[in-house]
Amino acid sequence: MPRRTFRAARSTCYLKKALSRARSRSNPPRSEPRPPPLEHNSAEGRGKLQAAASGSPAGALVVAQAGQWAELFSSVESWLRSLRHNELLHSNGYASCLPFAVQDGRRSSTEAKDEETCDWTRFRVNSFQELELRPPDHCRNVISAGHQGSVYEVELQDSCDNWHGYAMKVPQVGGLCIMDIPNDKDDIMLPNALVNQLWICIACPGDDGWLFLCNPAVGDLVLSISGHYLTMSKLVSEDRQKWRFDGESGQLRSKSTASTPSTSEDLCIDVSEGLDENGSPVLAFRAHNSCPVRDNQRWECCQLASEDTCGSGLRLVQIMSCMQGRRALTVRSGAQIRRESTLEVQFLARWSDLPGLVQLQKVVWGWGIPRGIIMERLGKQLGSGTGPRDTDCLLKDLRSGPSSMAEEDANIVSSLSTAAGVARSLLPVAQLLRRLHLDGYTHNDLHDGNILLHPHTGNFKVIDLGSTTRAEYWAEQVGASQNSQWGVTRDWRTFAVAFLGLVSGGEQLSVWDLVGTNGSTVSSSGSPCPWSPPKEEPGIAGATIGIPPEALDLVNFDGFKMAPAEALCLSNVLSALFAPRVDGEAVCSMLNDLGLSRVDGPQP
Repeated sequence: MPRRTFRAARSTCYLKKALSRARSRSNPPRSEPRPPPLEHNSAEGRGKLQAAASGSPAGALVVAQAGQWAELFSSVESWLRSLRHNELLHSNGYASCLPFAVQDGRRSSTEAKDEETCDWTRFRVNSFQELELRPPDHCRNVISAGHQGSVYEVELQDSCDNWHGYAMKVPQVGGLCIMDIPNDKDDIMLPNALVNQLWICIACPGDDGWLFLCNPAVGDLVLSISGHYLTMSKLVSEDRQKWRFDGESGQLRSKSTASTPSTSEDLCIDVSEGLDENGSPVLAFRAHNSCPVRDNQRWECCQLASEDTCGSGLRLVQIMSCMQGRRALTVRSGAQIRRESTLEVQFLARWSDLPGLVQLQKVVWGWGIPRGIIMERLGKQLGSGTGPRDTDCLLKDLRSGPSSMAEEDANIVSSLSTAAGVARSLLPVAQLLRRLHLDGYTHNDLHDGNILLHPHTGNFKVIDLGSTTRAEYWAEQVGASQNSQWGVTRDWRTFAVAFLGLVSGGEQLSVWDLVGTNGSTVSSSGSPCPWSPPKEEPGIAGATIGIPPEALDLVNFDGFKMAPAEALCLSNVLSALFAPRVDGEAVCSMLNDLGLSRVDGPQP
């Protein structure tokens, strides 16, 4: 298993750009209450939005098209639900991989019951049009972009017509490629792999012979051309989103063309460089008119359900390359993205009462997948996370000192200049971990890049639950030695890395070199990760007990000018965090004691 299999390639981080915007919008001072949670929009509110948009011909067109596409996809969603009972699809195993029936390799029967009792639907809206969202083109203000999705700065209106700033995460859709059709019936991930290879053909209204191509794994997005790349994007009914199967040549042609100064050439779907290999990328390329057409531009449409069997005017198909390998056109990681973003919404809703977790506000939902996850907007991240060492973060501010920064940032840094202040700010995160573990889950991907500061309270919050699993998940994946308690202790070790980064005065530590991942406990240098939980039980050879000397060496005792009581409490916290099997209740209790050991600034 790769060393960082379960680690997100990029966490959702709010950098200096977002913080400066927050200041420019005159956020309320720390003493004011935070904005109230959003309420479901009323019919009156939606009417105001439509009236405002209809003030111009372009605005009226946007509103009309939004209604048209919403109605179109509503009928597609109903059709997909009906296909779960289709006998032909059941007989060949495809029914189980359609939306609303996707099996999740990370879900157990206990998780399924948990989801039934988790009332996340109170956050749900069915389209972006139901929200009073500004700017309407939400993609304009990008906070960050990474493997798990992009985060945008948006404003939403509450029931009192007041605008508040939020962050909206839009799950990232993978690129297109050709992949072998999975056939291992015992693979629990089989349905998720199959759904990436299913396509829905929808006739373009008013444009006979042309189709929109949707993939159920990524919701109501359609196959589109962007430059020479293929992507799944929001339907706007442009020529670059319209396709037709050319029965004579076998090509899948776009209505969009590639224009040159002297000519205009048709574009079609092409396997890059004719590589007949599993995972070969697919792009839009000039359609060859030779006879016969090259196989890397020839496709066969294999129907699984059609208007004849379902009476809906829609077709469910697989699109097969005519190259020798007979591989299927596939959205890369589509089902994985869908699964992880859906679980993240459920977890955000489940633990929404905890102050150490970013607060969920709304979820724009379509075809059983989150299209936009709207959360409270936070400030800087604690450390650099997966980014470079000089990433703008609080650890960098601590290293630089308060003299070179704005007053607001200097006040925050000052509050973290004592071990007691650090304990108070991180206690909500520790309480979140304790609750996750008591409920039978582990976070799996905690690091200083996805722990962010709330600018009004001075406390830290966790923003990313996309890698959260049941506690026993990794025992099933990598062996019984890494049991559920091992995963719990590993979460606390990663918390210890963040805690030590702060009490060291800003030292940037690598959680992957010190603790490792669930899949590997070997550092980038090839040596064992020194702070990883022991695989053996306490009392057996190899089970390290006690605070690592290098951890004590990191603590800035001189700079913090600790009183004896504060130093003793800090030692107790570290002892609890580096126990062979960490007790979350003890950690939270000792952090609380450390936070109470000093209320004012550094001791003289």
